[in-house]
Amino acid sequence: MRAIPGPAEEGDLRVVARRVSALWNVGNYECRQRFLGGETVPGAYALQEEFKTHRIYRLLPSDVAQEVFKKLAEAWKSYFRLRQKWKNGEMQDKPGLPRYRKDRRTGHYREDFIPIKTGRSYDVAAHELSVTLPHDLRTEKYGGGRLSMPYRGLRRYSGTQGRGELRYDQGRRRWYFQWAVKVGQKESREWTRAAGIDLGLRTLASVSVEDEPIAVHYSGREVLKDYDYFGRQIAKHQRELAHRGKKTSRRLSRLYQRRRTRLEHAWEAIAADIVKRLTHQRVGVVYIGHPKHIRRDHDSYGLWNGRIHNFWGFKRSIAILKKHLLRARIEVFVVGERGTSSRCPSCRRRNVVRSPRTWLRCREPDCGLVIHSDQAGSRNMISEQRPGTSWDGLEASPRTETLSWQRHKWDRVDSENQRSTSALSEAA
Repeated sequence: MRAIPGPAEEGDLRVVARRVSALWNVGNYECRQRFLGGETVPGAYALQEEFKTHRIYRLLPSDVAQEVFKKLAEAWKSYFRLRQKWKNGEMQDKPGLPRYRKDRRTGHYREDFIPIKTGRSYDVAAHELSVTLPHDLRTEKYGGGRLSMPYRGLRRYSGTQGRGELRYDQGRRRWYFQWAVKVGQKESREWTRAAGIDLGLRTLASVSVEDEPIAVHYSGREVLKDYDYFGRQIAKHQRELAHRGKKTSRRLSRLYQRRRTRLEHAWEAIAADIVKRLTHQRVGVVYIGHPKHIRRDHDSYGLWNGRIHNFWGFKRSIAILKKHLLRARIEVFVVGERGTSSRCPSCRRRNVVRSPRTWLRCREPDCGLVIHSDQAGSRNMISEQRPGTSWDGLEASPRTETLSWQRHKWDRVDSENQRSTSALSEAA
C-alpha cells in the first residue's frame, strides 16, 4: 500500500531512515572486518548483543534496530550462498560483499528504508497507518508515541501481523508500506479436475483442462511490443546519459519501473482470468510447467534467446499465478516441462514433426493428431502427473481460444488458430 505522510511526518520518517542506514553501516563494517580477517561473520543476535549500548542503536525503537541487524544477517547469508554457487561454477560473476547504505556521489546516508520487527510496532487501521517513533521524536501531536498517516490500498488478507517495512521509491517519490500476515490454512476445494499451464514467449500461457478439447492461449505479441518499446526508450536515455558522463537518473529508474510494472500487470490479468475460468470449470489441481534452462536452447529461439530471456522472469510469472490460484483454494504444483511439447498427447509417442515449429503433427499412421505445440505441452503435463488421463475421446483437431492483451484486459481475437489447424489437418 502507498503511505501518504505530510511534510512534518515525512521529515520524521527520513530521520528514522537515516538512522537505520547509519546502524546498518556500523554493523556491516564489523561484519566486513571479521570476514576479511578470516573470522566468523556474526549473526543477528550477536550483533544485537554487541551494539545494544551503541548510541545509534539506542536512537531507534528496539523493534526497528533488531530488524536492521536481522536484515543485515540475511544479506550476508545470501552472499555466502551466492559465493558457494560461484565456487561450484554455477555463476560466472563473483558476488560482491553486502554494500553500505550510503550514496557514494553525495556521501549522505540513504533515507529510503525502515524495517519493523513485529506487528506490535505498527498498526494498519481502516484509513490510517501508524508506526512507532524513537523517544526523541515523540511530541504531543503524536498520540501514544506513534506517527500516523493516511494510506491508499486494500487489505487483501487478515490475520496475525508479522514483520513490516516502509520503503521510499526514488523513481515515484512515494512511500510504500508492506507487511506480512499469517493467515489460517485454507482447505483445498474438493474438485478433482486437473489443468496444465505451459509458459512461453510468443504464447505467454497455454491452459488445458482435463477432458476439455479447447485450450486457452494468451498471446504475447502485444505484451512483447510494449516491453520492447520501453526497452528502446531505456537504451535511448542511456545514450543521452553517457554523453553527459552519467550512468543513472530518476527518469531511467522510472522507465525500468514502468516496463516491469506493465509486464506484471499483464500477468496479474492473466492469472485473474485463468482463476475465473478454472473456477467455472470446477478445477481443483493445476500443474504449472517451469521452463528451466530454456536459455540454453540457442538453436530453437535464435535472436529471441538474447533479446528476451535476459529480462523475462518466469519465476515471477509463476509466483503471480500461484498467488491467485492459492487464493481461490486451488492446489498448485510446479513441474518440469522438458519434452512435453515434443510428444503426441494422444498416443504418447515421440514420432512427431514440428513444421512450422508452433504446430505438432503425429506421424503414426493410427494417430495423425495435429495440435498446437503449447497445447500439447499443457496436455502432456496433466498426463505425466495423472497417468490415467486420456485425450482419445476428444476431437482429432483440438481447437484453441486465443486472447490478446488490450493494455487493461484480455480479449478474444479472430480464430486464425482454428483455421490453421483445419488447414494442417486437411494437408495431413
